[in-house]
Amino acid sequence: GPFDIVATLEIRNDQPVARMAETAFSAIPLAREAGVTETSRMVVVAGDRWLQAQMVVRARWGGPVSDTTLPIRWLEVVVPSDVGADEQLGYELRHYRDAFQPPADALAVSVTDGVEGWTIENGVARFEVGRDHPALLSSVSVSGETIYAYDAAVAAGPHLTLEDGTELSSAGGNVVVDDTQIVEQGPVRVVVAQTGHFSLPSHPDAFADCAGDTTPYDRFGFTVVATFTRGSRDIGLRYHVRNECSEAFGEPWTDQAVVVREVGWRFPLTGSLSSGFASGSGAVVETGEARVEQTKAGDDQTWTMRRAAVSSDGNEVESSEALDRPMVAGRSAAAVVSLQMPWMRFREPQAVAFENGALSMEIVSDRLVFGEAKGIWGVGLLKILPAGTTASELATHRDRGQAELERGLLVRRPLAELNATGVYPSMGDDGTSALKDRYEATLAKLHDDTVNRQWSLAKTYGSQLWPDIQYDPYSYDDPSDIPNPYANDAAMNYWNPSGAELLEFFRTGDPKWVWDFALPQSYLQLFSAYVNIGDRTHGNRNGFAATSGGFGEGQWHRSGFGSADYSYNSGMDEAFAIRPDPLIEARFRQAGTTLLDIFTIPQSAQETRWDTNFIEVSRFQVQRYNMLANCAEFVRGEVGAACHEKLVEVMAELEQDNLASGSICEPDIPSSTTCDTPQQFMLNSLMYPAFMRHFRNYGGDTMGRMLIRAPQNLLTFGMDRNGAAIDVAGCWAAAQSCTLSSDGGDVMGCVNAPDSDGQTCMYPHNKPQTLSLLMMASELDPSQGMCSLAKAAFDDPGLYGGIDDNVTVGGGAGWWKGAAQMMQSLVFGVGGYDTCD
Repeated sequence: GPFDIVATLEIRNDQPVARMAETAFSAIPLAREAGVTETSRMVVVAGDRWLQAQMVVRARWGGPVSDTTLPIRWLEVVVPSDVGADEQLGYELRHYRDAFQPPADALAVSVTDGVEGWTIENGVARFEVGRDHPALLSSVSVSGETIYAYDAAVAAGPHLTLEDGTELSSAGGNVVVDDTQIVEQGPVRVVVAQTGHFSLPSHPDAFADCAGDTTPYDRFGFTVVATFTRGSRDIGLRYHVRNECSEAFGEPWTDQAVVVREVGWRFPLTGSLSSGFASGSGAVVETGEARVEQTKAGDDQTWTMRRAAVSSDGNEVESSEALDRPMVAGRSAAAVVSLQMPWMRFREPQAVAFENGALSMEIVSDRLVFGEAKGIWGVGLLKILPAGTTASELATHRDRGQAELERGLLVRRPLAELNATGVYPSMGDDGTSALKDRYEATLAKLHDDTVNRQWSLAKTYGSQLWPDIQYDPYSYDDPSDIPNPYANDAAMNYWNPSGAELLEFFRTGDPKWVWDFALPQSYLQLFSAYVNIGDRTHGNRNGFAATSGGFGEGQWHRSGFGSADYSYNSGMDEAFAIRPDPLIEARFRQAGTTLLDIFTIPQSAQETRWDTNFIEVSRFQVQRYNMLANCAEFVRGEVGAACHEKLVEVMAELEQDNLASGSICEPDIPSSTTCDTPQQFMLNSLMYPAFMRHFRNYGGDTMGRMLIRAPQNLLTFGMDRNGAAIDVAGCWAAAQSCTLSSDGGDVMGCVNAPDSDGQTCMYPHNKPQTLSLLMMASELDPSQGMCSLAKAAFDDPGLYGGIDDNVTVGGGAGWWKGAAQMMQSLVFGVGGYDTCD
């Protein structure tokens, strides 16, 4: 029948291993003008062949995702794909105009609702999931053979061992289920999320007065997300455990840390067990009981070298500083079942084990200080294979599993289609320019120096530390500067390097911009660095930074100075869109709930506000607006709708009080005659992009006018000229103090104002990103002629000295404060250059 082409889809495998029936998934943007509101007649097509796929609406234009009358803005596409080694596939997403009956699919995932839970089947396996089951899974069977059956005696499911050796597990009745939901259901994938907590009221390490209100609670919460896929025996696991103990309001942020000895998830196998398998980096070897562990060097916080080992029946069979393909497996009469975890080589101490008849995913495998209000996130993959699987065959499955975990297949629209949606300013085309060459080389070097040099020099190893960046490039330019991970001052994703890399994935489609650093960094910030007390609502920090950083095991992101204005979260919306995740959605919901409790004083009573609930244009509050926007855009249900209403209210007040002049004025109650802007580099890196995001989603004449006029004011009053041209070597305002018209509706003139260093001229490395604002404004109103001036400035080789200095400092420092700052918004300068006539 007739159809409309909604999108072209690209799926790239950049690994030297073929990916067979791996489920690719990401959200793709759709244009508002496309007017697509529902997914019932959507089909993914390869050539003329319909593929099994499912679609999930993740965001809608101009309102909450729950409003089904609004056009779809972000649509998640979930499609199993066979992609050869180093190969890219192209699919087509069609929307058929007439209803149709999809063909029968014997391998589709089905769900049967029962009294105690759900039966999930997919043609090759049967999974029994319990609503109140302490291990989520009650049984797994393949071809009528039971592979797994819950047995409390072996502590199946979540378990946690305290410092004194006390184990909290289902065997002791310590696992309490709070909620279990099917969060996604379709023919390709069913996703179940369970939240709960460990309970032992008699133990002070497990039960404490955390909120300071004399009402103690169980400190350890957990969430497990299990994914079941079409025609697959695999079980994808995301297992997060939280030390939810905190006042969540103010300092100290270190007094509710607690020591644990082990945190994990057990999957006991049934039947007679004949052998095990294990691998670290080399061949898969047959073993008895097996353990692969990335260890921590010493409980006394001494640290001499990294160490990992594979053991069989307690005997070491492989060792190295790090093992990059860890796997264990157990063989029963019915199956070989393997278990893998990604990134163990960076996230010590962690292990996978086959011991006492059970596979165990240990996200903490040794004594560890578990920081206050922190989560430790983990990802695992269980593969159920035929009983006759050999070690060499298991190695092939291992390599595919490792690629799926550390390089999962992503879905992307080609750049021209992405630009046409209007979700972002233009990111350009395939044209060439000196600017693009410089941008690409700079971003690549910062990325490579981080991944290949900074982590090693700064000892960025640990489940509460990796892969965060550094503040100061001079603090780790020698291997002796940071002697161990405990001396590493993790810098809270300072100025959003993860966001810069995620945008580059949208521009290029290269998976490295997601998987090498940016997505794991997003996980670290959201789940561990930002205050994480689960769904609790006391305090005012849940979902936001506590400090600027900090030293010490478990005290990274907790023992530093500062406040919530170190929540560098501008790229978290990209992280969710590229890899939608119920755990990220939960963090957006929790942060949104925090803000709904903070922004309660209306504009009519704004004089009664204090610094926490000011509606102003500051680094502190714009980071909060970003998270409010994430909640409004992506969170389903009542909280998402409430965040939408609050976001609209907050932005309307800002338009009236702070943006009406066409400039960006800082305070909650600004002057009617003058306008003091924030520092220009902050406008470039944080504030202007936040307002651009809101305008492109919601519109608004005042907001749109400001997005054009603010760069124009800087060009007119704050940038030295050489004749008509912009003087790239001249003084560009570090900030501006402007005089307004009598009605406050226009800017009459501005003078340069000092930044936090007392400088009235911006640093050279901020100049290229400043030109990007001119390009973005010109895209909204080409008649102003800003893009031709910016383009000429971008062509001047003298523009880039500051950028070069920040890249080469410290012998190639990778991402640090200054480097991350200068790359914000620059991709839109590249795009504006390409499209400027």
